Amino acid sequence: MLETVPPIISQEHFIRALLTAYKEHSILWDKNHPQYRNRTERSKALQELIEISRRYTPEADEDFVKVKVDSLRSTFRREWRKVCLSKTKATESEDVYKPTLWYYNLLLFTVGGESEENNEKCDDSVDTPKTSWNREYTAILIGLLKKTPLLIRECFKFCAVEKESCL
Repeated sequence: MLETVPPIISQEHFIRALLTAYKEHSILWDKNHPQYRNRTERSKALQELIEISRRYTPEADEDFVKVKVDSLRSTFRREWRKVCLSKTKATESEDVYKPTLWYYNLLLFTVGGESEENNEKCDDSVDTPKTSWNREYTAILIGLLKKTPLLIRECFKFCAVEKESCL
């Protein structure tokens, strides 16, 4: 009889594998990478992340991976900001906030540091979303539109009638 891996362990392995591959493909996260704006190259790198994701979640696609990475990075940034804020307010080293996020150290490379000691970049402007609409909402909308093709047709009809409001 095959033993099933508990979902928590499987999820942790998945996140570790995904973040390791994400780190290897700096084209996806390093804005200074020479090919960062090259969609073809970014798509190739993203395909490798999709392949890794499919080992753990067979239905994984590009939207799934983008939403997953964005979610992990968003949670990481929240924790990172707590650390940065506590560093500026702490009077002693014991007062500095200790991150509780288990994959915190796995994502430190996204803010320029491999370790907490090397990470002096506590700047709120780093990797902060510019709008309230993000990839997660877009992925939800895409999923909804995939499930309800009639909604797309109605949207196009509405846009044909209300051209100014759709522009």
